[in-house]
Amino acid sequence: MRAPAKDRETGRARTALLLAALSFAPLGAQAQAADTFAPFHHDPARPEVLRLDGEIDVRTPFMLGAALRAQPQITTLELHSPGGDVYQALSMVDRIRTAGLATRIAPGDRCHSACSFLFFAGVDRKAEGALGVHQLAAPNQQSAQYVMNDVLDVLLALDVPDDVRRRMFQTPAEEIYVFSPAEVAALGFDAAPGTTSATSTAITTAALPTDPVGPVLAVAPDPDPAPPPVFTVKADGSGDYVSIAEAVRAAEDGTRIRVYPGTYTGHVTVKASVDIVGTGPRDQIIWETTWPSILRWEAAGGSLTGLTLRPATSGPLTHRDSGLIEIRGGAPAIRGCDIAALPEATAAIRVTGAGSNPRIEDNRVTGGRIGIQFDGGEGDVQGNTISRSEIGIAVLRGAPRVRSNQIRNVDVGIGLGRAARGAVAGNEVHYCARGIVARKTPATEIGDNAVDACETPRARE
Repeated sequence: MRAPAKDRETGRARTALLLAALSFAPLGAQAQAADTFAPFHHDPARPEVLRLDGEIDVRTPFMLGAALRAQPQITTLELHSPGGDVYQALSMVDRIRTAGLATRIAPGDRCHSACSFLFFAGVDRKAEGALGVHQLAAPNQQSAQYVMNDVLDVLLALDVPDDVRRRMFQTPAEEIYVFSPAEVAALGFDAAPGTTSATSTAITTAALPTDPVGPVLAVAPDPDPAPPPVFTVKADGSGDYVSIAEAVRAAEDGTRIRVYPGTYTGHVTVKASVDIVGTGPRDQIIWETTWPSILRWEAAGGSLTGLTLRPATSGPLTHRDSGLIEIRGGAPAIRGCDIAALPEATAAIRVTGAGSNPRIEDNRVTGGRIGIQFDGGEGDVQGNTISRSEIGIAVLRGAPRVRSNQIRNVDVGIGLGRAARGAVAGNEVHYCARGIVARKTPATEIGDNAVDACETPRARE
C-alpha cells in the first residue's frame, strides 16, 4: 500500500538531502525474468521440492537463490550431483539453513564430494541414495590447510558427526567413501534399507569430476585436527555466556559463538574473526541495544548468521548518527539476518573505510534513512530484501557488487554517487517513487535491473 501523497512529499524532501551526496548516470535496461534455474529444476507436480541435477559450479549459488525467490514454497532440496566446486558448495550452506530446507538423496541418486556439504546443511536429512565423501584436492600443503580449516568450520557449525569427518579426511581424493545403509542409519540420516551396498565402499573417482580447488594432488590433512573454540550463549544462564557481547570480547580468531533463542542486549566492537551463529529460528534470537549501533565490525573475517538485530523497545538511544551495524575496515559475512533500524538512523548497515570488504547476503533489512550504505570499500550485496527506508541501497563511494536484491516501498531504490564504482545488476525494484537514481558514474557497471511500479523508473540528477 502506498503512503498518502502528503506523506510521500515529506519523505521526498528528506530524501533530497540524502541524494545531495550522490551523483548519478545512465541506467541499464529492465531485466527479463529467468525461466530456468539449471542445474536446479522445479517440477510443478512437486511444488515443495527443488532438485539439483548436475555439477556444482560458479553459477550454482546464484541459481539456488533465484529458484528460492521464485518458488518460496520450496521446503526440500533433492540432490543428485557428482560434486564440483567445493567453495561454491560451502557458500550455499547458510542459504540452505536460512531457508529451513530439508535435504534428500533419492533412491538411485548420488551425492558425492562437494555435494555432501549441501546434504549436511539440511535441517532434516534423509539419504536413500549414495552419500559419498573424500579428501579435497589441493596443489600444496598450505592450500590443503586452508581448505581443511574452512571445511572444519562448516562441519562443526552443522553438527556433522565426527565419524563423517574422519571418513572424509582419511579417504584419498581419487576415491569416494560411500556410506552403507547401516552407517547412514547410525548417523541419523535414515537411509532406506537396500538402497546402497550392504557395506561401505571406497570407489575410484577416475570418471568423476574433481573438486576444482586446484590441480589434482591429494594432500592428506591431519585426520584429527584440533577444532576451533566454541562458545555457547544462552539467555537462561545454561551456556558459557549470557551476553553475546561478552562472548565476542572473550573470543579469539576462529571462535564460533552459538547463540540460542532469547533476547540479548548490549553492543560490541568485533576485533577478532569470530563466527556468531544463531542456533534456532532467527525471530526468536533477538539482539537489541539502546546504543546507536549493535556491532562495529573491524575484524578481517568472521560472520554473523541467523539473528534478529534491532533497537531496544525501551530506553533512550544516545544518538542516531550511525548504522545499526557498522563495518569499518572489516570483512565479515552477514547472512540470513533480520536487521531493523530506527527510521531516523543513518542506515541499517553502513560500510566505511577503504579496507572494508563484507559479504551481505540474504538478509531482511528495514528502516534507517538508508537500508545499506557504502561510503568506501568493496563487497558483495546479494539476495537481500530491503524495505521501509528512504533509499534502499546507496553507494556514495566504493566498489560493491550489488546483485539480485529485492527493494520495495522506499523512495529511491538504488542511489549511486559520483565516486561509486562496482556493479549493479539483476536487482528488482518495486513500488518506489524513483527506481534507480544516478549522476555521473562512468565507473559503475549498471546491468539489467527489473524496475516496475515506480513513478520514475530511472533518473539522472
